[in-house]
Amino acid sequence: FLQPLADGYTALTPDPVEEGASKFFYNLKYPVRLVANLLQGRLNGVWVESGRFAINSTLGIAGVMTPADNFKDFAPIKPEDIGQALGAWGIGPGPYLVLPLLGPSNLRDLGGLIGDRSVNPMKEPFSLIDDWDWEWRLALTSSEFIVTSPTLLERYQQLKGSAIDPYSSLRNGYTQFRLGAIAE
Repeated sequence: FLQPLADGYTALTPDPVEEGASKFFYNLKYPVRLVANLLQGRLNGVWVESGRFAINSTLGIAGVMTPADNFKDFAPIKPEDIGQALGAWGIGPGPYLVLPLLGPSNLRDLGGLIGDRSVNPMKEPFSLIDDWDWEWRLALTSSEFIVTSPTLLERYQQLKGSAIDPYSSLRNGYTQFRLGAIAE
């Protein structure tokens, strides 16, 4: 069901709108990146992420645009998450997992995902916005899912098309990607 959804979204939505929506949802994940940088003691990351969030949320109209890209001190940096922080602390990955609708992961990153959700004010069950009706939360989560699905499916199709064994390729690719993200 994901492919028709992604195809419909990309067919009906102009590229600038797709890009703006993607940037909007990335901007909303600022608290996750902030906490992950703090947990790793990356104060420069805290500074850059905070500056980018402030600039993009105001001048960039809630993050739809990224005017912070024009400021040398706030050039984009690689995004951090709590799974990376756990890895930086020396917690091993544990077994490889493939989670329905969430895709590849491992036990450490699953714990990180729970941590990510706990500091993301827009996500249930840890939402800090108590007066939102469930319909608004569902709309926001569904919109984010629709916006991110074309990119995820494209990456998966590229991997699947070039792999003899897609499961092994995905497992190895995910493991190497996460090791690289933690090492940086």
